Amino acid sequence: MPALDPPEVQMDPELVKKYEQEIEAAKNAPLPEEDDDFCLATMIKKSITIFI
Repeated sequence: MPALDPPEVQMDPELVKKYEQEIEAAKNAPLPEEDDDFCLATMIKKSITIFI
């Protein structure tokens, strides 16, 4: 049995342009400063304490 082609999708070119602009804005957005209280080890430690 041959593979089927995926269905073609019609997208509004203006919407594609808007999405691309949002992606570029997100790429260039500054990251928040590091927060020592918000780290994976702290989150795991707190979640273990909750379940014990």
